Amino acid sequence: MPGEEPKDPMQSLIDKVTDVNYPLDFDTLIPLSTIMPDSVKAKVQKPELMEKIAVTLKSPAKSSSLVMGVRLNFESKKQLDELAAFLKSMDENPAGMVSPLGGSGMQSESFLSFDADLQKGVIRIDTADYSGLAQEMGMSSDSLMTSEDLNMIQMMFGNSNIKSVVQVPGDLVSCSNPDAILTRDNKVILEYSFMDVIKKGYIPGYTIHFTPKK
Repeated sequence: MPGEEPKDPMQSLIDKVTDVNYPLDFDTLIPLSTIMPDSVKAKVQKPELMEKIAVTLKSPAKSSSLVMGVRLNFESKKQLDELAAFLKSMDENPAGMVSPLGGSGMQSESFLSFDADLQKGVIRIDTADYSGLAQEMGMSSDSLMTSEDLNMIQMMFGNSNIKSVVQVPGDLVSCSNPDAILTRDNKVILEYSFMDVIKKGYIPGYTIHFTPKK
């Protein structure tokens, strides 16, 4: 229609691959620098951080399901903190990249906080505090949410999970969380029901032990 704004290319892609008639599995990694508008890119103070960020999209064939995430390539906790602050600043910018990043903000809870001794083969993941998440979503701020609040979250996110994958630089030995999946390629995988996290208000921390590569 005349005067109608052009559709966001990212939204057009999402609409295409989540159409139940789309016949192919879709799994792609899109560098943030390739989808950031030039007007926003020109204002980025640390372009080297932007190059370490990519958006991931996955959708099975003939399905409306979509898994969307952000992949960060970092070399230290300090650099992870910088990347988290960088993403948060873009979400707070009305002209930023809110849509490609999911539209719900990049809260600090989205990122693992950790300490690592790579010489000794120990990684300690901190407990993640999600107690304020319900309030950020417009729900009750007290510890006992109403049944109406919970029903609303259930309708929106009932089938959603929060998943963390930690790749260790060596041979994986153990993880203190008994629910962790330890893989042959030295990854620790933990998955939590979003609803359980909302109700508990946190994800417990854990410790990983591994044998460093020589």
